Amino acid sequence: MKNTITRVMLGLSLIAVSCAKNSDIDELRSELNDINDKVVELEKSQQESLLAEIAKLQALIANLEAQGDDMTGNYEELQNSLNLLEEELMKSGDAVYYGNVITDADFDAVVAQKPSIVTGKVVITKQDHVASLASVKLIGGELNISGGTDVNIPMLESVSGVLNISGLTEASSMVNLPMLKTVGNGLRISSNDGLESVSLPELVLVYGNLNINSNSALITFEAAKLDLIDGNLLIDEFDHDYGEVGMLSNINLSFTAVSYDVLIVGVGANSTVELGEIGGNASFLDNGFTTLNITSSEIRGDFEISRNSTLSELSLDNLTKINGNLIIKSNMQSGFGIGGSSSESKSSSEFKSLEAFNDLEFIGGDVTVRGNEFEAIDSFNKVTTIKGSTILFSGNGGAITLINIFNNLTEVGEYQHSRVNININEKTEWFTGFNALESAETIDLQISFTFDSSTWESGTVSKVDGFESLTSVKILNLGMSEISEFNAFPVLAEFTQTWGVFMNINMPKDSSVSFCSMSDLLNLVKDGEFDNEWNEDTKAVFMDSNTYQEVEREIAVPALLSTCI
Repeated sequence: MKNTITRVMLGLSLIAVSCAKNSDIDELRSELNDINDKVVELEKSQQESLLAEIAKLQALIANLEAQGDDMTGNYEELQNSLNLLEEELMKSGDAVYYGNVITDADFDAVVAQKPSIVTGKVVITKQDHVASLASVKLIGGELNISGGTDVNIPMLESVSGVLNISGLTEASSMVNLPMLKTVGNGLRISSNDGLESVSLPELVLVYGNLNINSNSALITFEAAKLDLIDGNLLIDEFDHDYGEVGMLSNINLSFTAVSYDVLIVGVGANSTVELGEIGGNASFLDNGFTTLNITSSEIRGDFEISRNSTLSELSLDNLTKINGNLIIKSNMQSGFGIGGSSSESKSSSEFKSLEAFNDLEFIGGDVTVRGNEFEAIDSFNKVTTIKGSTILFSGNGGAITLINIFNNLTEVGEYQHSRVNININEKTEWFTGFNALESAETIDLQISFTFDSSTWESGTVSKVDGFESLTSVKILNLGMSEISEFNAFPVLAEFTQTWGVFMNINMPKDSSVSFCSMSDLLNLVKDGEFDNEWNEDTKAVFMDSNTYQEVEREIAVPALLSTCI
């Protein structure tokens, strides 16, 4: 049977013929035949375009099956579904509605025809439109949902274009596509003030980006079988006006793999985020989740976890490689809104350690760990290579029992002869680390006694070890005013800085604390071994931490070695 457009054209043909003069009949019939031919060509073009979209998805599925993905059973089911839709499309007839479905008249035509395939775009603007699509399994163009309160399309299996859910304003609105398995050109859920839940329980593949943002009432996003987003994943539900996380707290992504970047911002309180392989940058900012679980063996870009005040469980069981920068910053309750009300006073955190990075071996950029609240930092000890130029640990709690980091690090910097700048500024009972590293650009080590903010009392024990293999450094800054024991830098013998201050030591307030491990080096400093005769400012500086006055090296060095044998 010919499609709706063809039937309309044939109707027009009869009217025109009845009104025309006999001499014009042949010409008019020829013109109408041309129109019919163009309609057929258009149908053929739409059919071919849709077949190409199906072929694209079939190729992607075949590739995933060849990789031995754990979802093989779901892929077989998905492949069978696409094959059946392809057969229906080839048969054409009433099974296929050619064209867009936008107006009320279009939806009435779909109801009359009951097709399983719509080749064009579908735009739902009200609840009445939803029931008209009850027989549809495949939409060849976009599916735009901008109206309705209970959008349930029970048979829909595939959308070849963009699936866009936007502008739902009625309270407690929901979208349920119970059989949807594939989206061919991205999924967007944005700017919905009334949307409360989106349920896509059979969705396996999104070809393109998945974008969820600015949905003030959205609580649930369910896609339990979603195995691959072949694009970027963006979730941004943060309320920037009030500085609070959004309502989205029930997220079921079932360890979904993402081919490119992941950015998750402002998901709601007590939520869990679980992801699989990540092919680009991974950023988790200003969230209210309690659990972040990533099974990826490699983050192929930057990895940032910042301002997630309620994070308590971080699991990275397979992670061995981060190709970009690593940033872990301000994951503690600060008293202003992130993860709760701006009126609440908060100062604690459940994110207490970095054990999740215990198997990490490679970092392709800089490392920044700052403003968290850890009980201990005993991690990164399988890392052998850091390609960045900076390692920064600062202000990660007032009562850290142990900092033990980067003891297998041997290769630093992007190029063979480049160095790394290490800046550690922490309150801890014991610092040790970097015991395999042989050289560095600058080291700024500021270690001090712990501090209990609840009692306003300082600790009395702070031991400094580490850098056991370090033989050369350009600049060394040691802030050691509050320590109880020092055993670091036992083989350091060279400063590569030849102009200006090459060493700056804030001496311990406790005069019984000695730097015996550095005795050979300090005596060379005292004797002027590293001086520059052309520049008197090339020197080591010693500061008395009690008087805040500079101390001459001839006095400072003997004081630092006073208890050494």
